[in-house]
Amino acid sequence: MAHGVPVVIWPHFADQFLNEKLVVDVLGVGVSVGAGLTPVKLFEDEAVLVLRGDVARAVSELMGDEEAAEERRRKAKEFGERPRGRIERWRKVGRRMRT
Repeated sequence: MAHGVPVVIWPHFADQFLNEKLVVDVLGVGVSVGAGLTPVKLFEDEAVLVLRGDVARAVSELMGDEEAAEERRRKAKEFGERPRGRIERWRKVGRRMRT
């Protein structure tokens, strides 16, 4: 997101599932591969099967021509530009303070 591009989300464990909800449902700049609420296999735990088709679907949804995909890209670009604008403002303030 810092680079202004939407993301495919594939959470594995811990807070990554919360981050998935934030990026997909709240901010609207990502698409989930559909790993669900069960973690991907770690050590001897049960595995969640994420197939190649799941990843392909998420990428297609992310990069598609639909209105939702374009809105996702617009929002991601906006989130990527926000920090750059603030950094530039602080640079200007710093220049003024040095003179």
